[in-house]
Amino acid sequence: MNRTSGKTTRMGALLAMALVSTLAVGLAPGIGGTFTASAADAPEALAEDKAGLVYMVEEEKLARDVYAKMFELWGLRTFRNISNAEQRHVEHVRAVLKAQGLGDPTVPAKPGVFTDVRLQQLYDALVKQGSESLEAALAVGAAIEDKDISDLEALKPLTPNGDITAVYDALITGAENHMRSFAGQLKARGVEYKPEHISPERYSAILAGSNGRNGCGLDRGQAGNMGGMGNMGNGRGPGRGQRQGRGNGQGRELCGNCPHAGN
Repeated sequence: MNRTSGKTTRMGALLAMALVSTLAVGLAPGIGGTFTASAADAPEALAEDKAGLVYMVEEEKLARDVYAKMFELWGLRTFRNISNAEQRHVEHVRAVLKAQGLGDPTVPAKPGVFTDVRLQQLYDALVKQGSESLEAALAVGAAIEDKDISDLEALKPLTPNGDITAVYDALITGAENHMRSFAGQLKARGVEYKPEHISPERYSAILAGSNGRNGCGLDRGQAGNMGGMGNMGNGRGPGRGQRQGRGNGQGRELCGNCPHAGN
């Protein structure tokens, strides 16, 4: 194992320790475009969903802030593009928070500042790690998306709210696109990322996918269709019965302006 691969493994372990308890309150990381939500139309979220959304908006901010810092340090355009996408993700989660009547811990927080102590410690550690080399910075990006996918896939079956599930689905695919971008940049530099949170099989399936869709997780046709489906959230979650979420036009612009992560 070369020096950079060793750093990647240590970063995965750091993320695991720093975020081990986040699933209890919910965590989600990537979608893009202009997302709108109405307090009158939005189905009521469960208490655990609300806690997850509050945590998620700071986690999205963490991704945005780390990538912006890495672009400042190394000038690699991938960091700038994905940071811009993460800014839109923050805005989307803010819209859902508003619809649910929840406070937003990211307003008016400055870059690199978080109310959650765990996220503050994690941000500081990630920036320190990513400052060591470009390869280490790319490994930090892959590790963030690795954890995001794992957490989202654990959260998704726990919510009966169809609107939240739809957002999680888009976030997962966006994180997959980001993961492919970071893994591809590492491979071009002779470094192989080893996932710490998702399984090797899941990681291989992600790498075998395509960034041909837009960087936020849905192609443009799917994004438009989501907005026109009144029963977008109908379905059955494991052990939770029928989902009651409604489309409310929220998916219409979900991904319309999201930049391609790999550019």
